[in-house]
Amino acid sequence: MKKFFNKILKLFIITILILAALYIGFGFITGGFKATVTQTVSINARPPAVWAVLTDFEKYPDWNHSLRIEGDEYRAGEKIRVTLLDKNGEESDTFTTKLLTYSRPEAIIWKSSLLFGGIFDGRRQFYLELQNDGTTLFTQTEDFSGILVPLARFATLKNTKEQFSTMNAALKVRAELLQ
Repeated sequence: MKKFFNKILKLFIITILILAALYIGFGFITGGFKATVTQTVSINARPPAVWAVLTDFEKYPDWNHSLRIEGDEYRAGEKIRVTLLDKNGEESDTFTTKLLTYSRPEAIIWKSSLLFGGIFDGRRQFYLELQNDGTTLFTQTEDFSGILVPLARFATLKNTKEQFSTMNAALKVRAELLQ
C-alpha cells in the first residue's frame, strides 16, 4: 500500500511540475508576467482645471461611466474604494486600494492586488502635464504584474484599454466644457 501511495504522490508531483512548466512557457509566449496599458489625451484646459474635474469624485456619475472612486480622505497612504464599470455602466469589479501619490495637480497613483501581492497586481497612474500651448496632456497608465497576467491578456487588458479611452474622452469633454 505504501508503494502505491508513493507512486501516486510522485505522479502527482511530476504532473504539477509539468503543468507549472507549461504555464510558465505559456506566460512567456504570450508576453510575460508584466503588462502595461497606456492611453493619453490632449485637453484644451490647464492642469488645475483638469485636476478639479478628475478629483471631484462625487460628480463622476455625471460624466465618468468607467469608474467610481470613494474615500474618506484623498492623500498618499490613505485607502480608497474603486469600482470599475463595464460598457453599460454596470459595476464589474470593486476593490479597496491604497493611494501611493496624490499630488495636485500632477498625479494620482494607486496600487492594488488580488488577494495578496504577486498573483495579479495593478498600479494605476493618472498624470497631468502642462504642454507649451497651454493644454494638458492627460495620461492614464496601469502596470500589471503577477502570475495571472498571461490569462488576463485575453480580456482584462483589452477591457482596461477600452475603459481608459472612454474615461479619457469623457474627461476631455467635461474639462473643456467647464473651462
